[in-house]
Amino acid sequence: MIIKGQSRKDGAQLARYLLREHNQQRVIVMDQRGSAADDLSTILQSWEAEAYAMSRARKPLYHIQIRLPKGEALSDGQWLETLDRLEERLKLQDQPRAIVKHILNGEAHLHIVYSRFDEERGRLVKMSHDARAHHAVAREMEREFGLRELNSTPKRGRTGSQRTRSLEHKLAKEAGTTRQAVCAVVRAVWDASRTGREFQNRLEKLGIDMTPGERRDYNVWHNGKRYSPVRLLDGVATAEFRAKMQLDPPRFTDHARGQTKDDQVRPDRSQGTSRKTSNTRLAPETRRADANAIVASLNRRLNEQRPKERDRDV
Repeated sequence: MIIKGQSRKDGAQLARYLLREHNQQRVIVMDQRGSAADDLSTILQSWEAEAYAMSRARKPLYHIQIRLPKGEALSDGQWLETLDRLEERLKLQDQPRAIVKHILNGEAHLHIVYSRFDEERGRLVKMSHDARAHHAVAREMEREFGLRELNSTPKRGRTGSQRTRSLEHKLAKEAGTTRQAVCAVVRAVWDASRTGREFQNRLEKLGIDMTPGERRDYNVWHNGKRYSPVRLLDGVATAEFRAKMQLDPPRFTDHARGQTKDDQVRPDRSQGTSRKTSNTRLAPETRRADANAIVASLNRRLNEQRPKERDRDV
């Protein structure tokens, strides 16, 4: 059993869709409650008008579709029993509703439209976590009616990693660049560096600061925006990052002394220096969308600096 639902508006358009018949589809209006009108379009539009007049509703209707796998069928009583169980989960037991059955190529499926406006409370019924209710009821009714159990799960929100990456994209955009560009630069410097200190020094030369963090080992700063270095280094595990950084202990510079209200480490700009800080924008080539061009340009710059570094070591 497949159950889907969503809040929506435009009852007139929904009514036209529900009542549309053609050679392969037959329409049956099974039941309606909460309205004295007989025309489905009039019913849905009156529910909308009431919700708009009495509340700040934007989507006062809730449309549910219930389908079965091909070859399976339910009686009208079983359809209504499923609907009663679903109404209880969604807190829609006393809400006005209209039930329309579509028989498409001999296979039946159900459409139900509810008014979300609660007259007693003067507000809409909340439909949060409705997908979980759809999933739970579908599995229950499959077991009770002997239907084939479908291995479907409700869609979840973004994971912590996805939310973090989305935030980093937003921060990079605010800083006048892209996350791909910052990733490309940091990864190229990482691959070209032998120790943690060399990695940190090379980033500073490009206007990117790396400071010890409070909740993580290090923070990467660019144009006043903070990033997680491990998340910027795609394909580099946390253990690998820590191992490389431990080859050369972190250098606690004056940047680590500046504290904000939430105790997050930020670069200290109280000392006027000519050295590049995290407010320095990347070179124009690093802001290009083509990450390959960014890496190639950066590698050329790093290779030019290597002879000078070897001379100082000697």
